[in-house]
Amino acid sequence: VGPLPDKNLVYDFHYYKPFAFTHQGAEWGDEVQTLLKDIHYPFRSSEMAGPRKIAEEKGWETWPMDDYPQTPDAAALEKDIGVVADWAAQHKLRLLCGEFGAIQKGPLEDRARWLADVRAILERKNIAWAVWAFHAGFAVFEEGGKPIKSLVEGLTKEKHGNHNSP
Repeated sequence: VGPLPDKNLVYDFHYYKPFAFTHQGAEWGDEVQTLLKDIHYPFRSSEMAGPRKIAEEKGWETWPMDDYPQTPDAAALEKDIGVVADWAAQHKLRLLCGEFGAIQKGPLEDRARWLADVRAILERKNIAWAVWAFHAGFAVFEEGGKPIKSLVEGLTKEKHGNHNSP
């Protein structure tokens, strides 16, 4: 797909890969998401076996478990985001990642690592970004406006690469 003939446009996308990590335990999504608990980032294949077995027994989709190995770590996220960044560069377009975030049900240190990795990748690719969300299920701030220190730090560090990845 080529760009629209308007130089004033900014192309927007949302980024939530790997979904099994960023949306684990979400009751409002596919029922299979409710099976995903204590899923870490980067990927640990052993964490997918239990939820996959239950999903298969119930006849539910297993797509979140199938998808995670495609974007298991920062290097894979960078390659994935690079597809849209390369397309934009080829057409001399501006990009905005208008949403990215990880649900509060995931392990805090892994959420901080994932946020920092995605933020760093977006900045290296010269993509403007907005994190989801200030508060609620994907919060980087507690109710009342107190920052969740590790998450906010990952979003505000200087551009030094994937310093938070193991």
